[in-house]
Amino acid sequence: MDGDAMATSLGLFTKVKDVKFIGTVYILSEVLPHLSTMKHQYQGLENLLCNYVRALKTNIDRRFEESLPVVSAWSIFDPLKVPKKDHPGFKLYGKTQVQTIAKHFTSSMPSNQKESVQEEIKTEFAKLKYDMFMWKQDLPEECNPSMSPCKVTATECCLKQICSLFYFYPKISNVADIMLSTPVSNAWPERGASCVKRIKTRFRLTLKNDMLQSLLQVSINGRAYGTNNSKGLIERSVKAWSSAKNRRILPRARQDTADLQSESQLHVFVDAGVQSDSLEGLSEEMQGTDCVRRSGGFL
Repeated sequence: MDGDAMATSLGLFTKVKDVKFIGTVYILSEVLPHLSTMKHQYQGLENLLCNYVRALKTNIDRRFEESLPVVSAWSIFDPLKVPKKDHPGFKLYGKTQVQTIAKHFTSSMPSNQKESVQEEIKTEFAKLKYDMFMWKQDLPEECNPSMSPCKVTATECCLKQICSLFYFYPKISNVADIMLSTPVSNAWPERGASCVKRIKTRFRLTLKNDMLQSLLQVSINGRAYGTNNSKGLIERSVKAWSSAKNRRILPRARQDTADLQSESQLHVFVDAGVQSDSLEGLSEEMQGTDCVRRSGGFL
C-alpha cells in the first residue's frame, strides 16, 4: 500500500473513533438516495423553466419585431437623457428616433399629407428639446431615479406635460396621448372586462352607454376608498346631492276618472251554442251604455 492510501486509511480510522462521525455517515446513507432523486427532479424543472422562458422570448420577438423600433424610440421623451445645450450631441438628439415615430404614425395618411405632417412633428420636437431640458431641472420628487421603486417615471411625467401643452405641440401631443394610453400588458384590458362584468349584471341590463362609461371611470380610475382624497370627494358628492332640487313628482290620476274607466270595461262571456243571440244582446247593451255615457251617469 502506498503512502497516500496509508494516510487516507489512517485518517478514516481516526474519524471512526468518534461517535458523531458514525452517526453522520449513517444518516447520510439514508438521506443521499432521496437527495439524488430530488436533484434529478429539480434539474428537469430547471430545464423546463429555461425552455419556457426561451420560447416566451422568441414569441415576443416574433410578434413585436416590427414595433420594437417604435417603442425603443419613445426613450427620446425622457428628459433625464437630454444633453446640455452646449453639448455637441444636443443638436442631433432624437433626430433618428423622431423620424421613426413620424413615419409610423403617418403610415396610413395620404401621400400628399404624409410629408407635411412628418415635418411638423420634427419641427415640434426641435422646440420640445429645449423645454425638456428645462423640465429636467424641475422634476418632482416622485420622478427621482434614486428612489426604488420610482412611483412615476420621468418619461411618463414628460408625456403628461406634453399632453397639457397640446396648443403648442398639436402633433406630438397626439403621439404622447397614444403612448400614455398604450397598455404594457393585457392586465388593464382584463381589469376593464372584469369591471364591466361586475357593474352590468343581469339585473342592470338597461344601463345606457353614458351611465356605464361613467361607472367604469369611477370603478377603474377612481380614488381608493379610505384615503384622504376619497373622503373629500365623498363629502363634496354628498353636499352636491343634498343641494340639488327635488325630483318633480307627477300628479296622480283623478279618482273619479279611474272609477269611470274601471266601470266602463265590460267583460262578456259568450257561449258557442248561442253565439248569435248573445251578440244581439251585446249590441243592445253597448248601445244602452253609450246613451248613459252621453247623459253623464249610470242607471
